[in-house]
Amino acid sequence: QGLSARLQIEDALSQVGLEDYTDTLCQEMSAGQLRRVALARLFISQRPLWVLDEPFTAIDVLGVSQLEQRLQNHVQQGGTVLLTTHQPLAIAQVKNLTLHPCRHEASYES
Repeated sequence: QGLSARLQIEDALSQVGLEDYTDTLCQEMSAGQLRRVALARLFISQRPLWVLDEPFTAIDVLGVSQLEQRLQNHVQQGGTVLLTTHQPLAIAQVKNLTLHPCRHEASYES
């Protein structure tokens, strides 16, 4: 798709901290780097609904903070994020559904 697509890719990689890995094969990357590549692909997709399963796994503290900000931006622009996580989120206007294993109950917070 030409220069425009290249700039989108470079921007997405920069957003996930992989700006120095544009010429690195995915098979040579760590689990955390692969997770970041997947997130960069999501950012380029421009899909309104993001469904993420444990997106913070294998990402360092700075990466978690950056991802939370990116998720917040997506929601502020009218998008929706549905995700599972075992850690508290620092994102405004989050609706949480907490599932309690083996107790067959759920609690809902807004």
